[in-house]
Amino acid sequence: MEKRLGSLIGSFAYFVLVTLSCGEPDGPVPFGWREEATLPAGYSGLSLYDAGPGGLYCRANAPDDRNVVLVYDGSAFKEDFSIASDEGILGDVAFAGDAGFLTANKTENRRMYACILRRDGSAWLEVYRTLEYQYFTNPTPVNANCCWLVAHAETGNRRVAKYENGALTSYGETNGNYPLAYSPGLAILYNLYNADHGNEGPAVITLTADGGASWAREPITVPAAYKLGRVNDMGVTADALYLTAELDVAGLETPYRAVIKRTGPAGQGIYELSYLSWVSPGVQDIDWLAFRDTDHGVAVGIGGSIYYDAPTWTRETTDPLFSFQLESPVADPAGGYWAAARDERTLLRHP
Repeated sequence: MEKRLGSLIGSFAYFVLVTLSCGEPDGPVPFGWREEATLPAGYSGLSLYDAGPGGLYCRANAPDDRNVVLVYDGSAFKEDFSIASDEGILGDVAFAGDAGFLTANKTENRRMYACILRRDGSAWLEVYRTLEYQYFTNPTPVNANCCWLVAHAETGNRRVAKYENGALTSYGETNGNYPLAYSPGLAILYNLYNADHGNEGPAVITLTADGGASWAREPITVPAAYKLGRVNDMGVTADALYLTAELDVAGLETPYRAVIKRTGPAGQGIYELSYLSWVSPGVQDIDWLAFRDTDHGVAVGIGGSIYYDAPTWTRETTDPLFSFQLESPVADPAGGYWAAARDERTLLRHP
């Protein structure tokens, strides 16, 4: 017991030093999230997608058994696209400026097609369909005619793929944890391979800086005092990649939570700890990332959130009303952030 207590005290002292160097020089700040809106009566399953023309794009289930894309315009949710559940399933939505892509499954003549839709003005138009894959996820737009995504085969295999001008090109296989991130400023696509989803060894990322013609594979490196555990999410700015991760420390049962920053060309990544915190009532988890620009971002999880105002991350205190999990943050280009509450009906706003 004394040995365990000494280990904890030593680890806590190290935590304080690292926290001061990686952020939180003045400690946590007051809780800033507030309830912005709730879904209309009968709607459920709120999930946030991305900011696009007209507001925040979300997904929900309508009371008449439809999958619905909703747009929150700052005052109310409005339906933008829908599909009846017996006719198909909606996937994900993502925007690059005004260029938006939506993945979906459509059933016709007892056959299920994996489809890609593009937002053309005020309507979603189908631009690609195939029977080769069961469905697509993680659309990551480059421009109005090009979008990276993950293609899921009936066999369970998943491949990184690129839709461009009506054609689909598939590349190497990915695994169960398959977030993609594209940095327009660096013109690099990042694909995460997570060790705890079927791969041996530490988590790695693969990158392409030439549209898929060549790929580089990088281990995600951390200081020698830590062992990289699960990597939860990726977020990009015009000059860097950020990852939320769990870092194991010898002698501690609970891992640290970290934000790791990557810079450098493909295949020559430089990794550094941008934020580090031991699990506490203030920050129980750090899962999802969203960046508004190179200097401002947010990471949220169970019971807490941290904010990036370059070069510092600041932790917020928790609030009993919103002590449940915050999910899928989205940056508002005009300022602030949205997040979904775990009740899947409440939209939160910060500040």
